[in-house]
Amino acid sequence: MLMLGAAGVQADDGDPDPTFGASGRTWQTWPSTIDGDTVTDVSTRSVAVLADGSTVTAGSVRTFGPDQIGIAKFKPDGFEDDAFGDDGEMLQYFRDAPSQDRALGVFAAPGNKILVVGFAEYMATFSERPAMLRMHSDGTLDTSFGNGGRIIIQTQPMGAGAAFYFRTAAM
Repeated sequence: MLMLGAAGVQADDGDPDPTFGASGRTWQTWPSTIDGDTVTDVSTRSVAVLADGSTVTAGSVRTFGPDQIGIAKFKPDGFEDDAFGDDGEMLQYFRDAPSQDRALGVFAAPGNKILVVGFAEYMATFSERPAMLRMHSDGTLDTSFGNGGRIIIQTQPMGAGAAFYFRTAAM
């Protein structure tokens, strides 16, 4: 995942801001294995800027095991926020246990909180359920939201057994 900083006062128009990250650029390097499973793909689907100027990204980390939500947070200067998750990154699920979950959007929520939305995939029924989680700026789940910080919409609007898929999110 690569991000470029916005042009700042020390940069010419169109040039990366040299005060952001390393020469106006920052990136997150994910591990090659997670819980013994080989990481096969990492995708960033969404980026949000929080009220404090920090930046959060969310997407999916695919392995030969279950897909997980990958979330990374960067300080306003573009460097990883070591106070977030595990040195600026974390893996999360919409459910309490490993499942095929994917993040489609990340949004700044009131109180400098982070809202991640996407879907939890139910392999037994080949369906996806809209899901979201809300966390504090340090990456801990906001337990005042939903069920321990998570919400999964269980109702299938197309009827039982319908394949209902989500591919984007907006706030």
